[in-house]
Amino acid sequence: MHICLTGRADAFPVCAPGSQKASIPARKGAIRYEFSNIPDGDYAVAAFHDANGNGILDKMVGMPREGFAFSQNPPLRPRAPTFKECSFTLKGHGALHLKMRYIL
Repeated sequence: MHICLTGRADAFPVCAPGSQKASIPARKGAIRYEFSNIPDGDYAVAAFHDANGNGILDKMVGMPREGFAFSQNPPLRPRAPTFKECSFTLKGHGALHLKMRYIL
């Protein structure tokens, strides 16, 4: 699993430099990861299940071949969601629940 947390619209969802990211083992069921020392602000999270371990979200004809998730669980569209569609405001501590989606 690769997880990216960013407070910049121009860094989402590709996890551009300056974003916080983590790679953790995937497993069936719920997975928990905690980012620490995050200042208050607006953020968005993107995650994907790197099933083949190549470090990228594989696609076929533009559609993800591996599982993916975004904060706010936006509806599926024929494009990646925007920062605005996925953003949330963090004040102090918080928790998000992301729903992994598998298309192909």
